[in-house]
Amino acid sequence: MAISTVLYYFLAYILPASALLAMSFVVMFRNPKRTEHQLVFIIINLYAFMFLGEFIRHILPVENSAYIHDYITVVAGLFIVMFGFHFFAKVSKMEEIMPKWLYPSLFYVPLLFLVFYMFTIDPSQTIENYVRQGHWIYGKLDMAYYGAVLTSSLISLPSYFMLRNGIKRVHTKQDIELLKFLSWTVLTIIVVILVLGLPNYRGAMPPYPYLYTGVLLAVLFTYSMLKYNFLSNVNDQYATLFNLNSSAIFIFTEKWMVEQANEAALLRFPEKKKEFFALFRANKDDEQLLAIQNQLKQGNSIHSILYHMKSDVVDAYFMLDGKRFIKNRAISYYLICRDITEEKLADDRVHYLAYHDMLTGVANRASFVQLSEKYIVNNPDRIAYFALLDLDHFKTINDVYGHLVGDEVLIHTASVLNELVAGSGHTGRIGGDEFVIAVSKNKRFVNVNQLMDQILIAFQEHPFVYRDVLIEIELSIGCSTYPFEGRTYDELYALADQRMYSEKRKRKERAEME
Repeated sequence: MAISTVLYYFLAYILPASALLAMSFVVMFRNPKRTEHQLVFIIINLYAFMFLGEFIRHILPVENSAYIHDYITVVAGLFIVMFGFHFFAKVSKMEEIMPKWLYPSLFYVPLLFLVFYMFTIDPSQTIENYVRQGHWIYGKLDMAYYGAVLTSSLISLPSYFMLRNGIKRVHTKQDIELLKFLSWTVLTIIVVILVLGLPNYRGAMPPYPYLYTGVLLAVLFTYSMLKYNFLSNVNDQYATLFNLNSSAIFIFTEKWMVEQANEAALLRFPEKKKEFFALFRANKDDEQLLAIQNQLKQGNSIHSILYHMKSDVVDAYFMLDGKRFIKNRAISYYLICRDITEEKLADDRVHYLAYHDMLTGVANRASFVQLSEKYIVNNPDRIAYFALLDLDHFKTINDVYGHLVGDEVLIHTASVLNELVAGSGHTGRIGGDEFVIAVSKNKRFVNVNQLMDQILIAFQEHPFVYRDVLIEIELSIGCSTYPFEGRTYDELYALADQRMYSEKRKRKERAEME
């Protein structure tokens, strides 16, 4: 074989095949996990396979041409049609309108014809159709040839209509321009197939010149990558953010399945839940999560939303920030989950201490005043009773038993009072050994006298015992009635305080007389 002939074959087949292989790997490496990348990779390589087949056909004897053409060129062409349909359907989002059982199986129906073709064809019957003319081995330009060229052109038209129809289902101007470009690409390929396939270029061009549409298609795909950021590697866009952020970051698909998660997310959520509600261990009727979903679906961002994730094994607080965006030409949702459990518990503790007595847990003075004033505003005419209590001989208890026991007495007193007014009022510690309660009038507390009796009975039923020693808790009580004896906290407190010390003085006088 002459060197000039080998050079012709190299330029006509090996060089285009090498270029196709290179472009296919450029496409694949941009994002190998995406279906679109995989399909384009396969399509371009099938064209490269066809060029290699033509190269082999020309270096072998003429009688082998029929076998190579029928088993390589035709078969590869049918696979290109099937994968091409699937690719253009994927790009135009046909899966959104097609039944799951039909997509993408519809595009691989020609496999049935291919199986039938492989078992019925007999290349030995068409060996005489191939002749060598100069450097090239040409096939016969008969009706079967022209029918194949016209069919390959017409069969590309559905791809054009899929792409034009898909413009209604994409979400960005860039995607609209991309689908327009690809639709014009399909029309261009059809025209080129007809221009290169129908005329007789025998002697002027290599056989089957329409195969070079594969090179044109690969070039246009590569151009679309650069022009419209098509088949971009999204991982590169977010890698820095994912790797550096200490908060858990998730990217959800349009169907709210986890598509990506950073390392912090995998550490914080080791169960690797894939669905939005399952990730937060919540039911699908969780009102707060539903509200978050709806906000994001509507295109609204969420900022600093506090979410309490609670289950049998998890009790944690998260601050959520999120946004809807377009990723790989589809709607996606970006969610940052910052674990603020320790901060929340610390804040709750500070808040608790600001409104509660540190020792007994009941309301402190400021909190009790606030609760009382709120009741007065909300219940201008509803009767309530205000009682001020002082522990008699509390200093003696501290001196005899120690301050730790004295603290236990205060805690016990608060507990008894809390239980007494539960559901009908609230308890506070004013300071030292002074407590205060406020209760609404009800069947249990009909009047002030009954309230005072119930207090004394409560302490009789719940005595304080320390190391088997009964330590008697004696109380001086003063009461006032809202709204008859006062319409402000200060008025009610002053009257109750006056009556409490009057009661304490009378008891002291009786004790001295005895």
